Amino acid sequence: MTDIVINHINERGMALRENSFFAREIEQIKVLERRELLRNYVCDGTLTLLSGIIDQVRSMDQVLARPGVSVSPFILGRAALEYSYKIAYLADPPIDPEERICRALRLYYVDIEEYRKLPGDLKPSDSDQQVAELKQLAEKWYFEVTGKQLSKANAREIFDAAAQSEDEYGDTPWDNQAVGNSSYEKGYRIGSALTHGSIWAINHYCLTTALVGNRSVISPGLNEASVDDMRLIAAGCLMYSFGLTAQLLSGILPSGTMNQLEQKIWMIRMGHASG
Repeated sequence: MTDIVINHINERGMALRENSFFAREIEQIKVLERRELLRNYVCDGTLTLLSGIIDQVRSMDQVLARPGVSVSPFILGRAALEYSYKIAYLADPPIDPEERICRALRLYYVDIEEYRKLPGDLKPSDSDQQVAELKQLAEKWYFEVTGKQLSKANAREIFDAAAQSEDEYGDTPWDNQAVGNSSYEKGYRIGSALTHGSIWAINHYCLTTALVGNRSVISPGLNEASVDDMRLIAAGCLMYSFGLTAQLLSGILPSGTMNQLEQKIWMIRMGHASG
């Protein structure tokens, strides 16, 4: 599936086109600085996140092929879900243009705050001043749109926004994943617990206990159903994140490539059902 996506990008490119709905939204913004901020952040951001998902899905495939693997797939799945829902948060076609601005500014604020925490020797010498100016621009714009102070978009808000889109607009990226509309509770939160080393989560989800003679033996590993669920989550994240990004930038859902990806997901589902 990653090869299909990469081949599409290499052959057709992924850049903002004038006839896309997002390009039309941007043209309605009168202030040049704001227009450039939104265009650059949303376009570069979705492509960057998609690149990360491609990497995570490739890694998931390699990890699941190794015997005794237990924790890593959950961590990769958690990251893929977070990246995917951020793309959906930014690129959801039906949302109001002002809502897209607000979502982008809230995610932008998260990125700015995380960047500012870096040690000085990891940042260009003049970056703090540039970041401060961009932050002021974002804060002023957000206040004009909402009448509220700019704040961070947290993970729960991002996942809830995607779930709301599912309810309002029917079939969405997450309908056919094993975690469905509970992606936050059953995917992201469990993955976060394992990422942060919660011992109860490792014991419950990643270790199996077998009685050997008169003693208990603990070993890492995932059962076949869990492996199939991980593959479905990774595949769904890749396919629909690619589709949303391509539609945002070009204005057209690449149906041919999406059909190829859906065929691969169908094969995973059939393998899961037969198992």
